[in-house]
Amino acid sequence: MFIVFDGLDGSGKSTQAELLCSHLDELNNSYVLRTHPSDDNYFGRNSREYLLKQGKVAHVFASLFYLLDVIRSILL
Repeated sequence: MFIVFDGLDGSGKSTQAELLCSHLDELNNSYVLRTHPSDDNYFGRNSREYLLKQGKVAHVFASLFYLLDVIRSILL
């Protein structure tokens, strides 16, 4: 099962994820928490870097690195 929290920066996604993880811990359920873009790998760091830049080319690279970051996390 995948549960996704999506929204704008500062909308409470991390807070909701933490609350859900706490609840799952109380129920002794296992889970894997993933965030994107990740800070722990090349693709995530580059995605974040290009997201902060202006221009069409930067956004294309940001999208590409973001996709690779997601694929990497699924394959782990």
